[in-house]
Amino acid sequence: MANRPQPLTAEAWALIVALSIPWGGSFFFYRFLANDFPPLTLVFGRVGLAALALYALVRHKGKRLDIPWGGFFVMGTLNNVIPFTLIAWGETRIQSALAAILNATTPIFTALMLHAFRTESLTRARVAGVVLGFAGVAILVGPDAWPINRDLPADCACLLASVSYAFTALWSRRLRHVEPLLAATGQVNSSSI
Repeated sequence: MANRPQPLTAEAWALIVALSIPWGGSFFFYRFLANDFPPLTLVFGRVGLAALALYALVRHKGKRLDIPWGGFFVMGTLNNVIPFTLIAWGETRIQSALAAILNATTPIFTALMLHAFRTESLTRARVAGVVLGFAGVAILVGPDAWPINRDLPADCACLLASVSYAFTALWSRRLRHVEPLLAATGQVNSSSI
């Protein structure tokens, strides 16, 4: 019998909300800064600051970064460099709200990817959860995010970012033995490089 997932605690929900603010805010800041900085500069600034902050935290806790660096270079490329760059470039041409909606396709691509590689089955509950989550984001952002004049290359860039995140979910299973703080630090340091 497979292990059943445990319900989220109030503390876990609070952490999810706390993380959603800077994560969702990145779409706004990409759009806001896109006129002044090229996409790769924005991405480097984002991951570079995170790398410095996390490395300082690792040192403060007295830990060492004894991690499989090759695996984290792949992880950093799939989870940061590719999607952040595609989204930052896409937002030079489309609204940040539309980029957020297109990014909300990540769970759809992830569920399909994990199913295709026979890592997780695609149950009705998972499909329903993904569809409801995507619909919720679309409703929250509103119909004004869907302009009449579409920019297909920018839309595709944001969708490809979601596909890259889906590959990350597959790749990350190889690194789940690494402590989360060290994994995050290794990922953003690799992305910065």
